[in-house]
Amino acid sequence: MLTVVLLMGIAHAEDKPKEGAGGEAPPPAAGQFKPIRVEEACRELVNECRKKLRELKVFPRKTSNYAIETNTMIEGDQVIKAMGRRWDRMGPIDGYVKWQLLSYQPNISQADKRDLGQIVSNLPELLPRPPFTPQQAKVFAAAEKTAMEQYKDKIRELISAYELSVNEVASLNQPAIEFRDAVMAEIPQEGGLRIQARLMDAEARFMAGDMRYKAAMKSLVTDVRLNKDSKEVMTPALRTRLLAEIERLKKLNNPMPEDITLANVGTVKVTAIGRIFEHKQDEELIGYVSGQEPAKK
Repeated sequence: MLTVVLLMGIAHAEDKPKEGAGGEAPPPAAGQFKPIRVEEACRELVNECRKKLRELKVFPRKTSNYAIETNTMIEGDQVIKAMGRRWDRMGPIDGYVKWQLLSYQPNISQADKRDLGQIVSNLPELLPRPPFTPQQAKVFAAAEKTAMEQYKDKIRELISAYELSVNEVASLNQPAIEFRDAVMAEIPQEGGLRIQARLMDAEARFMAGDMRYKAAMKSLVTDVRLNKDSKEVMTPALRTRLLAEIERLKKLNNPMPEDITLANVGTVKVTAIGRIFEHKQDEELIGYVSGQEPAKK
C-alpha cells in the first residue's frame, strides 16, 4: 500500500518533464565529454526517475552510470554542492539523483566542512517500513493468542504479502542507502566528522525500520574503536557528546515488526525491531569512547 501511495505522489508531482528543445547540438565524439550544468543533470534525473517509477515501479538505472552513459562532465565542486541539496520531496527520488551524481566521481573527502555538513544534513530520507494492513494486524493478533491451525494457509499468505511490501520499500530505499554508504566511507575522520555522520545515519535507518541499520551500527563501532586513542578524531567535546548520545539511543525502542513466525500449530509470533544496540554494543561504544577496551565477559 505504501508503494502505491508513493507512486500516486509521483504521478501527481507538480514538476513535469519538459519537452526537449529542437535543434539540439550533436552528441560529442567518442572520448570527448560534454560539459553540462549540474542543475540540468539533476532535473533530467528527477524526471526520468519519476517516469520509470510511475510506469514500471523500478528505477531507470541499475548502477550509478549517468555520467558515462550521457558522456557528460560536471566540475567536482558543483557535484558536491548538489549533493547537499534536496532534489525532490520524495526520498527515493532524491536518493536516486544523488546516487547517480556519484558517477562523476567527486572527491568527497576533500570537500570543505560546510559542504560536508550540508551533505550529511540533507542525506536522502528513507521510506519507513510499512505497517500491517488492518486484516494482517487482526489475524496476527488473534493468532498470537490462539492456535489457528485451520487457517495456516491464509496466515502464510498474509505473512508473504507483508514481506513483499517490506521488500518493495527496501528496493525503493536502495539508491539512498548506496549513496549514504558511499558518503560515509569518504567523510574524513578528522574532528570526528565521520563518526558523527555514522551515528546520525544509523539512527535514521533504525527509525525507518530499515534493517541495514545493523551494518551501519557495526561500522560506527569499528570507527570509534580504531580512533579511540586519537586526539585529532576523538576530541574531548566529541567524547562528551557521544556518551550523551549513547545514553539517549539506549532509550529508543522501535515497535515496527522485524520478523513474523508461523508455528505448525497455527500460532504466530511477531518480533519487534526493539532496541538499536545489539550484543552489548552500547557497552562497547562507551568503553571505546572512554579510550578503553571493553571488559571481556
